Amino acid sequence: MNIGDFIVRNPVGVLVRTYVPRAEDVGQNVRKLRDVIGHLFSPEVAGRRVIRSVDFLVWADPRYRTHDGSSASDCGETAPLLEAAFRGDESVGIHEISRGDIYATILNDGLRFQIKRGIRYSIVLSPEVIHLATLGTLEAMIEAAIRGALVVPVAVREIRELVLAGFPCNTFRMWEVGSLWRVGGFDMRDAKPVYPPGTEESRLYEPYAAFIRVGDKLVHDAGVGEVLPACKIWCLEGRPTTAPILPRGFYEGYTTEEISPERREWNEFKFRSKKDRLRNMLQRSSYDLAVQLRAVMPEYLSGVYTPA
Repeated sequence: MNIGDFIVRNPVGVLVRTYVPRAEDVGQNVRKLRDVIGHLFSPEVAGRRVIRSVDFLVWADPRYRTHDGSSASDCGETAPLLEAAFRGDESVGIHEISRGDIYATILNDGLRFQIKRGIRYSIVLSPEVIHLATLGTLEAMIEAAIRGALVVPVAVREIRELVLAGFPCNTFRMWEVGSLWRVGGFDMRDAKPVYPPGTEESRLYEPYAAFIRVGDKLVHDAGVGEVLPACKIWCLEGRPTTAPILPRGFYEGYTTEEISPERREWNEFKFRSKKDRLRNMLQRSSYDLAVQLRAVMPEYLSGVYTPA
């Protein structure tokens, strides 16, 4: 099967999570997301768009707060502005998620929306790496799916080593929807906790939350749990099902969002702590760090298809 036939028979969709805590920043974010749609819908094969649809998932659970008490999720204005911006475009869905975390719950909701659309392969994509979603990268992902891959992560620079070692991250990754659904979707052990560690609320309402110490910080291990359904798919199928690939090119005209020094520092810490959080997540789920490498298709160990 070639790529053109594949995208006709197996519609490919994209899930993009977004949120803006401060109302004054919403307009800029919506303009950026309009650019995102332009980039995602531009790659074509045989006159057909590679991406059939995009669903924006607006994280807007007011229970989540930062350390200073301000809102950690959306201010409530992003979804209405996005709906106005894309009104009449049936290939773009806007969904405000007002109850649930940004890692597990919101993506399970997104999975449900894409199943209703008839999407067969779903790409979870962070806005920060939209510039890597080129035609070349998308073609490489689909070629891997044609060869039998059910999980196709892209080894973006910050997490390249982890992805090539078999730890697929939802920064940029494609899932075969049926396989993901069969193993229960995204595991709630990966849900971002609402309440501080050690509190009665945490004990009662967040039985899956786990906290670890990384350097001088006590942090939850959520945000890496996409490794769990990948493990389950491999176990269910009884064969390697993950095909990590290296990105092919980038959109030169695309600029990433300017973020505050505090948020940049936190993002860098999240990437640095991924391996520690992965180890903890796997151990408390009865897996180990070696298990994922066995899930990688041998011809994709280098991130580039290499026939045996």
